[in-house]
Amino acid sequence: MDGSANGKSTLRLVIKNQTKNSVPSFYLLLIVILTTSLLIKTFQTIDTSNIILSGTNNFSKQDILIHSSLQLPERLIFIKTKLIERELLEKFSLRNISIVRQLFPFGLKISIETRKPVAYAERKKDEIFSKGYSDIEGYFIPLEFAENGKEKYAIKIIGWDKDFQNQISKILKFYYQNHNDLESIKISQEGFIELREKKLNKVILGHRPDEIKIKKQLNIIKEMKNQLDDNEILKNLDVVNLTDLASPEIKVFKP
Repeated sequence: MDGSANGKSTLRLVIKNQTKNSVPSFYLLLIVILTTSLLIKTFQTIDTSNIILSGTNNFSKQDILIHSSLQLPERLIFIKTKLIERELLEKFSLRNISIVRQLFPFGLKISIETRKPVAYAERKKDEIFSKGYSDIEGYFIPLEFAENGKEKYAIKIIGWDKDFQNQISKILKFYYQNHNDLESIKISQEGFIELREKKLNKVILGHRPDEIKIKKQLNIIKEMKNQLDDNEILKNLDVVNLTDLASPEIKVFKP
């Protein structure tokens, strides 16, 4: 007698198949419920209490609102995170910023990485004079947004200009890696650059030197110091003019 002639065997087979079919249905229903719940949560409104700020104590939630297009209360899903990142990155002169919508805990997570000042800096932008700092990459940091702004720095940058950011960075890195005796970088409105340092006194780099020329000029400074390190002439140096790389000029102070 085969299984089809046995009523009990046939019933057990039907029940077993029904159980198998109900398992995927249960998980599918669960996924639909969870997805719907999460979608509904993204449409919930957030306010300042839902901002989760990390990475620095230098900025408040109110600073974020004042200096960006973020307006609260707002539905979480409608917040333009990438736009706000770009706005704050430029305004605060940050190294990095990440803004993420999150559901658990519910809110807007803002992670900030600030720049470390290494020098004082002054700039004139749109006819407005402002003070601040520069990091090792040559970025200008406004005074009110600087991390550790109360520390003292040995270097001062006068006439900071975004067009010369890479040149400033190369100069700062060179002196930090070598003699570390730089006192100031001065950039005129016309783009004329000169340095003040402890050993060579005044070093003229000239009118708008590009990055390649700056690198060659810094190498000459290094060679000069190595050659004149124990020479009495260092005590009487007045000006080193490196405008013409083929013919550097040295002027000695005459009492």
